[in-house]
Amino acid sequence: MKAKHGDLFDKERVRSKQKNLRTLYWDVNKLIEVSGFGWDKTRCLVTAETSVWDDFITCVWGGTVRPSVPVSTGPPVDANDSSLQGEIDEEGEESSKRSQSQTPNSRSKKKKSSPCEVIAEAMAIVAESMRNYANTQAKASTALKKKCMELVSDLCLNGERGKDEIIKASQLFQNSAKAEMFMILEPEYRTQYLWAELEVERGG
Repeated sequence: MKAKHGDLFDKERVRSKQKNLRTLYWDVNKLIEVSGFGWDKTRCLVTAETSVWDDFITCVWGGTVRPSVPVSTGPPVDANDSSLQGEIDEEGEESSKRSQSQTPNSRSKKKKSSPCEVIAEAMAIVAESMRNYANTQAKASTALKKKCMELVSDLCLNGERGKDEIIKASQLFQNSAKAEMFMILEPEYRTQYLWAELEVERGG
């Protein structure tokens, strides 16, 4: 593979990419399967059962549910909706203070993680995995474009095209899919592919 496609497509890089994708996949599954949360394939949303949502509100609001907030009916909850975050933070802080004032002398006991705590931990894991994957992809994309431009520069040095083509090629390779295709092709076809794509970009 390395001999055919170059340094950017060796076995170790492909294996690393596969590992990152697998890790991200399992982390997302942990989030959507924990404590009754699921995934709506049609709307592409994380959903929650009514009982789970009730437990979440109880956890955040300290055991009280506001009458004006319907929690037993309605469509599945979008876990990505951040519109209630400010209110949740405020109520959570008040609940914490109230709980501490009611039991000032009680000894702290290790409790089982609440649903919202489990969800928060799962989301943190997913966020970290996505951040690591994005960083890996960004580095790989930069290396790919650099390799493409080195090959284009060699073509220009060999007198096949002028320096203006380097600038045009750099704009073309902003599209990562075209950069990948350029590298995957056998060397004998790369030049033809490049000039054909540049003609398309010119509108020819």
